[in-house]
Amino acid sequence: MTSTDKVLTQGFQQPLITVSAVSELKFLGFNISAYPNPVADELTLKIDRDNLHGLQFILSDMNGKVILQKNITEKVTAIPFNQLPSGFYILKIIDTVKELKTFKIVKE
Repeated sequence: MTSTDKVLTQGFQQPLITVSAVSELKFLGFNISAYPNPVADELTLKIDRDNLHGLQFILSDMNGKVILQKNITEKVTAIPFNQLPSGFYILKIIDTVKELKTFKIVKE
């Protein structure tokens, strides 16, 4: 459908929404968040879990090239983005071998 100033097409349209969580393991029992998204200088990764043993994050570009991989030792972790070019990145949170949550991060 079209009018003089609007075009409506089939599907769900939300132009101001940024999708950040791409996948998440069901029934984790705790929260994992990454903010702000879009990010300029530093991304904050927050995990509401007491036992962080075996947790790590993997930051990669959209081609799958690993940029940064570290063990998570604190409930709040700062991930630097200031040296990275603008674009899209994938942040995976892993518990030993199983993927808990994946975020699509936008670098301004």
